[in-house]
Amino acid sequence: MQSATIVIPTLNEGQNIDPLLEKLTQVIVADCHIDILFVDDHSQDDTVSKINTWHQKHEYISVLQRTGIADLTQSILDGVNSIDTEFVLVMDADLSHPVEQIPNLLKPLINNTHDVVVGSRYIKNGGISNWPAHRRLLSWIGGLPARVLTDVKDTTSGFFACRKKCFASIDDNAKGYKVLLELLASGLDKYRVTESPIVFTDRVLGESKLSSKQLFQYFQRLLELSGGRVTGSTTGKFMTVGILGVIVDALFFRTFMSNGWTVSNAHITSFFIAATFNYLLNSIWSFKFSHNSLSSWVHRAVKYIFFGMLALTIRGGVLAVLINLFHIDPNIAIFPAIIAAAVINFLGASFIVFPTNSSLDKAHSSINWRVLAIACTGFVIVLRFLYLGTTELIPDEAYYWNYKEHLSIGYLDHPPMIAWVIWLGTSMFGDNEFGVRILPYITGLVTLYFIFRLTSLLFDKTSAYISLLITSTLPFTAATGFLATTDALQVMLWAISLFLVANIVINKSSLSWLGLGACIGFGMLSKYSIALIAISMIIFIIVNSELRLWWKKPIVYIAGIISFIIFSPTIYWNAQNEWSSFLFQTTRRLDRESVFSTHYLILHLLILLSPFMLMFVVSAYKNLSALISNKLDNKDLQRLYRQYFLIFTLAPLIVYIYFSLNHYPRFHWTAPIWLLSIPLLAFALSPTSGFIHKKLFTSLTLYSAAGLCLIYGGLLHYAALGLPIKIDTNITAHYFWKQTAQDLHAIEQAVEQQTGQKPLIVGLSKWSIASALRFYDADKQVDNIVSRNAIGRTATMYEQWVNPKQWTGKPVIYVAFESSDLTTSRIDQHSIQLQAPQSKNILINNNKLRTLEYRIAKLYKPQ
Repeated sequence: MQSATIVIPTLNEGQNIDPLLEKLTQVIVADCHIDILFVDDHSQDDTVSKINTWHQKHEYISVLQRTGIADLTQSILDGVNSIDTEFVLVMDADLSHPVEQIPNLLKPLINNTHDVVVGSRYIKNGGISNWPAHRRLLSWIGGLPARVLTDVKDTTSGFFACRKKCFASIDDNAKGYKVLLELLASGLDKYRVTESPIVFTDRVLGESKLSSKQLFQYFQRLLELSGGRVTGSTTGKFMTVGILGVIVDALFFRTFMSNGWTVSNAHITSFFIAATFNYLLNSIWSFKFSHNSLSSWVHRAVKYIFFGMLALTIRGGVLAVLINLFHIDPNIAIFPAIIAAAVINFLGASFIVFPTNSSLDKAHSSINWRVLAIACTGFVIVLRFLYLGTTELIPDEAYYWNYKEHLSIGYLDHPPMIAWVIWLGTSMFGDNEFGVRILPYITGLVTLYFIFRLTSLLFDKTSAYISLLITSTLPFTAATGFLATTDALQVMLWAISLFLVANIVINKSSLSWLGLGACIGFGMLSKYSIALIAISMIIFIIVNSELRLWWKKPIVYIAGIISFIIFSPTIYWNAQNEWSSFLFQTTRRLDRESVFSTHYLILHLLILLSPFMLMFVVSAYKNLSALISNKLDNKDLQRLYRQYFLIFTLAPLIVYIYFSLNHYPRFHWTAPIWLLSIPLLAFALSPTSGFIHKKLFTSLTLYSAAGLCLIYGGLLHYAALGLPIKIDTNITAHYFWKQTAQDLHAIEQAVEQQTGQKPLIVGLSKWSIASALRFYDADKQVDNIVSRNAIGRTATMYEQWVNPKQWTGKPVIYVAFESSDLTTSRIDQHSIQLQAPQSKNILINNNKLRTLEYRIAKLYKPQ
């Protein structure tokens, strides 16, 4: 017969001993002998005497009286160390834990299905009795941070059972009132853990021992378990240094601003002066870190500078929001910006520069990975949000905003969903950058959530957290989580579809078919290429004999009907418009001149994934069978996983490879295909994968993610506030339309004063120039802004939106990216009294942003 000991810590619980033992002595667990051990922490009432009285009647009831410093975790550890039973069950003495659930907690241990069983308030059939809503919420929020370090929902439960050997891995420094957290964190990815529902009842007799000091210890211990050097002493010293740094920072910033510096130059320079000051003080005082050599000092200094640069981009975002959106004086706005940067610096210093353990230099444990993933993902999410409304739209976004201005159920070159999304965002937040981007930004968060869910379903929680790090930093997901383009919607719906497919094949979920049908329907309203998901699913069902059974179930056909109904508005629009959108995306592309372009497809992958991550993807798929066999023992399930990964990656990819053999592919077309590789990459990096190249790709992934975060932050900072260095490339020639539109408006007004007529403005690109000028037009009277259809060239939707003939005989201003575009014969044919091409440097704070190329004609004449 197996045996278990119920360990109950006590401190002045005399009123609860008798009613508790009356219940415990009635507990019977099949095939398991039960002992009851109380561990008393210096009770001043009759707790011990009452337990001894019960001991005289029942020898299996005993008490251990501690002599050390009172601490709940240490009490339980002392109790465990004094027993020799195979299982341990921990519970409180205040009658808050349901005694009748003890058999349910011990049964999985007895049956050897699990190593730890947690009595949970936060799963189905669990709950809390007689607590007001605000206390329930506070309890849930308090336990939320600990979920990162564990795989259970009720991380602060005091009612759990486990094998005695599980306690051996707990750190000697463990303290506080939540020993379960210590156990789960130390055994992450080692123990089989499950939760069993309980209803928690607040104590009736006696007083709670929970104090503010214990709460502080709890959160401090959370940070310590996460690898951070966080104590009351270091935090206080860091804050002292920080306050001194704020003074230094603000003084230099004010000095530079008073001498005519730009906001960007002033805050960057003052930041690095203050950061150097802070590092020196923190290194020798706040964290008292002993450097073994000059190289050690330099190594940590480089890390500190790196986190300083990340903090600088967040600080720039705060400044941009306060100055550009809320029009706050820079000398005032600098203070909240400094505070935001200080938070980043403190976390970087605590966890990376001066950690309790060197999480970047040693083998990565599950906790280290989780903390890094949360930190990196959180940084990217905050960074994107800060710059949503402070960076200009790229021409693609402005084009889709023009969709919204001509709201419809169909368009020539794209389905209508992006127009509806932008319409909704701008209806709530106005016709500005934030209104255009806010909902696509949310789609990026949804993508993160479903990639996390997908990876957790396929592999494990640690891999799921690593997938967040990868998803948030890959170039294509970083872009689609920020920019208002059709790709943002497609990537989100593709990620949801992949999760639903996995849920169908792994959990045999019928309802997921309905969700998949809806996703494909909405996906077709976003971008037609999501039809490749449906094609891949059909291939999957054909290839796998077990999945063919779905053909016999009505739910599959209902899903198809749902998809058709959702997509039907665009089908109707195409039927009314000679199927123009369908033809545009199919035969029109295939009718172009045949040119071998597969090498461009490979080049695009290097951009979408980054070179390092492309190498990683190739290596992971090369070792696909080995990775899956390390995760699963079931051969049929291994085959199912292989088919899932290969079909949903290769089937869409083969379509694009075939297309590229004779046609030029757009660089972003293959982006959503690589979403499925993310769970595989994440598992390959996890501690349990056995991936043969783990060490190499761990380093590449971390340094790539760090570098990409810095690049994203730098680009956004440059777009919003500028940088001290000059950047003048072909990319900038296609950006900075806000100031360009203002300068062009001045030219427009000059022409109108000279001629007495409002001039026509013709953007000499397919849609980019006209779209950007319409969004940023100074007087918002955009009827006179048209695209190159005015000179007889294709201009997508502008061919339907505008009629240049109504401007016959009016003055015209041609605007181009390149001066050569202004000297074509088409312009001569459509103009009377055409002037020479002109250039104008677009400046902000005397810094050149780009060059405006334009040409004026006295009269416009359509052909």
